[in-house]
Amino acid sequence: MNLFLNRFSKFFRKKEWEEMIQFQSVLGSLKSYEAGKPIELVVREFGIDPNQIIKLGSNENPFGCAQPVIEAVQKAASKMSYYPDDSYLELKTALASKFDLTTDRIILGNGSDQVLDFACRCVLGPGDSILINRITFAMYKIYALQCGAKVHSTETVLHDLNAFLDLTKSIRPKIIFLCTPSNPIGDALSKFDVYDFLRQIPSDTLVVIDAAYMEFGKKRIRTHSFPPRKSPIFFRTFFIREPFRKLMDSEE
Repeated sequence: MNLFLNRFSKFFRKKEWEEMIQFQSVLGSLKSYEAGKPIELVVREFGIDPNQIIKLGSNENPFGCAQPVIEAVQKAASKMSYYPDDSYLELKTALASKFDLTTDRIILGNGSDQVLDFACRCVLGPGDSILINRITFAMYKIYALQCGAKVHSTETVLHDLNAFLDLTKSIRPKIIFLCTPSNPIGDALSKFDVYDFLRQIPSDTLVVIDAAYMEFGKKRIRTHSFPPRKSPIFFRTFFIREPFRKLMDSEE
């Protein structure tokens, strides 16, 4: 999304548009998100045989799609001329059963990034603040800045919930982002520490818990029975675990 906005604004900032279109000033200071290079680009840059390249930087499965997935996509191809069911009822029902939730507590998106974007756009406005860890997933900051919000962070590399609490009292953030296990550091918080933290956060602050890498952590928040409050939003994803399901299942 940020890459699109960056290219979009550059395109329309050509001389013939400068006096016609007024873009958000924040776009000029945003850096594009640097995604992992596709194999095709590596081949063009270095002249390497594509069969000798194993790409691991973007959570892509180097062994290719599972045959059942290929067959499911082929089966669905005949319906691609129609819009899908935008209620996602079948998927929501399956997830609700697996995680002991009701379907109205589930939000689906094109990757957890999209749900993260939704959360920022729904909650943040110019002058609002978010609170993040010093080193964490880059998109929290990017989406917040796109909304005109200020970004505050702790000074510690690992998640220090006491530092989060102290900063919460002073800056009153609209959103707090906890990434556990942390991307890219890997530290993880215990569920009991997270529960205790949530009890101390004001009810008008949204807490976003990004658990995309939960399946790889030694400390796993497997329950969704959070202390009663209107937040948090708890992120999970098919993107991280599912491509490596066969490898992981063989080790468990």
